[in-house]
This record gives sequence, C-alpha cells and structure tokens, in this order.
Amino acid sequence: MLVVMMLMTASSAMAEVIDGIRYLLESDTKTATLLPKMEGKYSGDIIIPEKVKSNDSFQYGLLKAVKGFIANRKYTNI
Repeated sequence: MLVVMMLMTASSAMAEVIDGIRYLLESDTKTATLLPKMEGKYSGDIIIPEKVKSNDSFQYGLLKAVKGFIANRKYTNI
C-alpha cells in the first residue's frame, strides 16, 4: 500500500473502483493498473477489460496488475 501511495504522490494518479475492480488510474499516461481489494478478496468470474472508463469519463488502457492482485487467490475464471 505504501508503494501505491508513493505512486499517487509522484504522479497524477488516483485509485478508483470501476465495475467492482480497483484500479490505479494515471491521468498523465492514461493507463490503469489492477489493484487488490482494500477489504476481502475478489471472487467468482472476474472480467478485466482492455480499457476502463473512469468516473470523470476518461478512458484508460490496462497496463499491469500489482503483485498480489492474482497471487494466492482462487478464481473461477479471469
């Protein structure tokens, strides 16, 4: 979590939940990074789109997943 906070202060980035998935959105590069949930775990079928639309209507391309997003999780499908 400290890494995410450092990223948020070093660039114009913000964490946002879109369709139940938490992302770090970087406005300068228009990229999205998958983040683990703040509480609990993701479960069931998880659909990760190539692009996401933020609450401010900007579109972001998926860049990567932060370590821990998928590790040690039991999913039906991703």
